[in-house]
Amino acid sequence: MTLNLFRPLLAGLVLLSTGLTLPAQAQNVVQVNISASGNNPVSRDILLPVNKSSVVELSVPAADVIITNPKIADAVVRTPQRVIFRGVKTGETNAFFFDIHGNQLLDLQIRVEQDLTGLDELYSRLIPEGRIKSEASNGAIILTGRVPSLSDASKAVELAENFVASDSGDAGGGAAGGMAALTGAAPAGGDTKSKVINLLTIEGKDQVLLKVRIVEMQRTLTKQLGVNLSNTQGYGDYVAPTSVPQYYVDPSVDDLGNFVPGVPVLSTDGSPVVTYTNPGYFTGNSTTGTGNAFNVAGRALGGLALSGALSNFVGPAGAEILQSSIGFNLQALERIGLVRTLAEPNLTAISGESAKFLAGGEYPVPVGQDDTGAVQLEFKPFGVGLAFTPVVLSEGRISLRISTEVSELTQEGAFAPQSVAGSDANGNITTVQTINIPALSVRRAETTVELPSGGSTVIAGLIQEKTKQSLDAVPGVKNIPILGALFRSRDFQNDETELVVIVTPYLVDPTDPNKLRTPDEGYSTAGDLATIFLGRLNDVYSVPGASTDGQTYDAPVGFIIE
Repeated sequence: MTLNLFRPLLAGLVLLSTGLTLPAQAQNVVQVNISASGNNPVSRDILLPVNKSSVVELSVPAADVIITNPKIADAVVRTPQRVIFRGVKTGETNAFFFDIHGNQLLDLQIRVEQDLTGLDELYSRLIPEGRIKSEASNGAIILTGRVPSLSDASKAVELAENFVASDSGDAGGGAAGGMAALTGAAPAGGDTKSKVINLLTIEGKDQVLLKVRIVEMQRTLTKQLGVNLSNTQGYGDYVAPTSVPQYYVDPSVDDLGNFVPGVPVLSTDGSPVVTYTNPGYFTGNSTTGTGNAFNVAGRALGGLALSGALSNFVGPAGAEILQSSIGFNLQALERIGLVRTLAEPNLTAISGESAKFLAGGEYPVPVGQDDTGAVQLEFKPFGVGLAFTPVVLSEGRISLRISTEVSELTQEGAFAPQSVAGSDANGNITTVQTINIPALSVRRAETTVELPSGGSTVIAGLIQEKTKQSLDAVPGVKNIPILGALFRSRDFQNDETELVVIVTPYLVDPTDPNKLRTPDEGYSTAGDLATIFLGRLNDVYSVPGASTDGQTYDAPVGFIIE
């Protein structure tokens, strides 16, 4: 052993006596040993709950304990072989243990997460039907497993969001038995808020079919009864009618200036036929009358119309000096109108997602005008519209946010065109006709309800009655019994509307496409001979051997049948 100790020294003396030198690489040889954290034989992992402690027992006394990030976890060294670690906040760090000779005893990988034991107990107690597993990962709570319905999943997420660590405290550290203390002071913990990642699987059905039925009945009653009287008086000197004979050939003058009579037109009795250019009149006249209008409807709508007139001459025979005439105009109407509106939009959506449906169109509305004069348009929708967002709370509960609408174009309340005068760039006066913009007649309902699958409710109802009546009359005489009716006109209108909106949700599953029917099934265009001679637009046929017993068209099949 002694020889072995002096062998390097003898070799060095030999090299010096011979004048030889060692290479530069052999003069300074440094041995480096890198121990990667978490990848060596003494590596261990520990999951440390926030604000809770774990005890690490060593079989060999430690001289040094080093923590990489005391803001994540701190330690208290009670004895050389016992160290207590406390989780400060969520995150990852590590700690190294060395003995008195510098040998590495332990490489401890520390992961601090929220303690979810209490959350699992809440799930077991409040959602016993579910199989929920909660895991903490880097400050987030991951929920996995299965729940019966979406309401249970929402409840689980709410419980996880409220289960957030908010405790704060200071971690102390020190040295014991002459050992080195922690590398830094333990900081105070702060409030944390976990992020919930929902990976739960819903076992129940979550696809909802919403059937909406909109029924509207409109009844209109209009009554019109009007009487107008007129009177004409002619007086003064009477101007007799002027007669001019009719000719086959008009009278003329020949080339010599002689008068050539025409050939008169004779009647069956041989008398000449004359034309009255003036039927005769009195030099003075006066006219009186009533003009009772229909202000509610704006005009007479039709119905019965009667009119008559009576004229006579008053005065000595052959010398009439007075003409009198009286006339009347009677209009009577009773009109009854009935309008039925039926719309049945159906729409399917998954639980929690929105769906929209529109059967109608869009009409242009001017919204501006650029510098070149081009009109900028914006299109507004109209027709039968449906939008809803279902949430399946359980097998027997469906929450629905519904918006349904039935609209149609109308001229009532529309923007009427107008002529607008202006000038161009050259100062010329120009006239521009504005655009006629129609209005919309809308029946709309928007609400949130909760229904079972297959259950129905009325989300909107309207009973409206509107009465208009106008009485035009001649003051004074209108109050005369019986005769006063001749000086009055009555216009009456009564509008009644009843609207009902019924909704029915269904939990549905996919089905075989062969079980679904479309409106074009069984349709075949008729041939030329059938169209020309039989007046058919389509052929009516059935599959040979098909039975139609017990089948009717009373079911809500949604097909158009004549």
